[in-house]
Amino acid sequence: MWGNVRLLLREFLRQFDVRGRKAARGSGTPAEAPGYSLYRFYLENFKPSVNLDQMASTTIFQHPMIGDIKASSTEDVIQFLGLKYASLHHWFDNAKLVEYDGKGLSAIRHGWVSLQPSEIRLSELTESIRPQVISDPEGVHKEHFIIQKTLPVNGHPGISGTECLNLNIAAPANSSKAESLPVIVFIHGGAFITGSNWWPQYDLKRIVQLSIKQGQFLIAVSINYRLGAPGFLTSEELRKKGFKSNQGHHDQRVALQYVKRYIPGFGGDPNKITVIGESAGGISTSRLLYSNDDAPSQVVVLSGSPPSLPPMELSAAEEAYRGALKSLGAEDLTPSQRVEALSRLSPEALLEKLDKNLQFLPVLDADTVPFVPTFKAVEAKTSIPGNTPCKAIMVGYLPDDASIFGLAGLLQRKPGIGASFKKLIESSFSDHPDKATKLLQAYGISEDTNDEDAFKGVMRFASDVGFQAPARSWAASFPGDSYLFELAEANPWEGPFKGYATHVLDVAFLFQNYREHLDGKQQASAEAFTADIITFTHGKAPWKKHRDEGGLGVYRNGARTYEESPGVLSDQYQVLMEVSQIVGLDFVLGAWTKFFLSS
Repeated sequence: MWGNVRLLLREFLRQFDVRGRKAARGSGTPAEAPGYSLYRFYLENFKPSVNLDQMASTTIFQHPMIGDIKASSTEDVIQFLGLKYASLHHWFDNAKLVEYDGKGLSAIRHGWVSLQPSEIRLSELTESIRPQVISDPEGVHKEHFIIQKTLPVNGHPGISGTECLNLNIAAPANSSKAESLPVIVFIHGGAFITGSNWWPQYDLKRIVQLSIKQGQFLIAVSINYRLGAPGFLTSEELRKKGFKSNQGHHDQRVALQYVKRYIPGFGGDPNKITVIGESAGGISTSRLLYSNDDAPSQVVVLSGSPPSLPPMELSAAEEAYRGALKSLGAEDLTPSQRVEALSRLSPEALLEKLDKNLQFLPVLDADTVPFVPTFKAVEAKTSIPGNTPCKAIMVGYLPDDASIFGLAGLLQRKPGIGASFKKLIESSFSDHPDKATKLLQAYGISEDTNDEDAFKGVMRFASDVGFQAPARSWAASFPGDSYLFELAEANPWEGPFKGYATHVLDVAFLFQNYREHLDGKQQASAEAFTADIITFTHGKAPWKKHRDEGGLGVYRNGARTYEESPGVLSDQYQVLMEVSQIVGLDFVLGAWTKFFLSS
């Protein structure tokens, strides 16, 4: 399912980008440009601005292994930007953990910010430039489009195939050096095709400031990892040459190795690491548990619980590799020549020449992704090693996480969506017609339902089976302590999903970088949400364990409450569970997948 979702989302955003721009320039009409209305909305409401890098003051931080580090500092937080954690010889190489000679380094910026080449100073070219992984440079604006609210964006730091594996660290400026603080490590989402730790919504300063305010100091880390082809291109001949599959997942492991080795010098405790992942980053976080050596002590998964985003078959990955060779002009070379030709490709050439319809996703590799996750496997408790060093998880969802599917094509299918969804469900449940009727009635969907209400019903069904059910299943099946939450605050910003609890809103709340754009109640809810995660990071229970009580924390109307199960379950969700007891959640998810991928 999710590989095709990823492809559709990419195509939707491409149409939004290209056809919308064409129409906006006057070379096309709205009727000729399917993405025009959304792009016009973006132009009118998301005017990306450039922050000319209002520099914090700099300070010299003494690290016992790295040496003197030039860092950015405010009164209460020190930030280390663009710390390289791994070395690469070329864009699909195996990542190697960096070693230091003790001579120190500069870590004060993601990259240069000047708008024009004439504005770039020599010092900016030689000091602390940290390119990013190879991905769409417009990705930051596209995620702002999904969030429905932009933030000021610095100039893009550029891309590199070899100098891109870096991380950012933010730490309290005034904590005792004798005190080892717990650490959070954030893994961004983006369907394994987009995302970066330099994006303003992921800035770490405010979450550290809130930890100080709460009296529960912590250190925050955000990582880059390879995406798309650099992260997930694989083939039998590449593996025979020694290049691992799922390089993006291996990057994440190496980043954790870096944190465990070097974080003590920043004041952190390597034995108290909580990894937080959102969407595809949440899936990545869950897969860290397959490695005893690199597994964190705790994880927080935001809207990305298994079996979401299942791995791609090796045969499909092989086909994608052949397609890549063809589009890059290397298909007629010998295997050794192909590897050499690929390794010499510049990032710009890779972005320009690679067929945009090719999919590069994690594959089954008996290591980072040892099996295909299903609801059945999760519920049988075979998806997580019983001896995992990870002792606790905090996992959650938003009631309208399926907004991401709306942006990936369902908005364009709203006319007549009730009738088409009813037809698909009845066809899929042909052996259980009574269950089909029960589901459709629960979600208020029929051929006579008006398009707006039918669309809402379909989106809620997709959110329940695609996000809520995975979160609940994983929380109930985890062998250690688990805490479940629902973030039910409405998106307050103008856009297609204003008033919905949308996908990625959890990130906007977590890092506090949208605080000024929230009303008082939502500010309170966002602060409570982040404070609970900080409490969890400190090894404390934010509320009752899910496996003991079956309840969850709910953020709504400016407050967090604890609600017992089953009272917290909607009537719709209870019907979904009743039906799934007969046909299985995997079957229901398959029916949704079939509908989403149908034209």
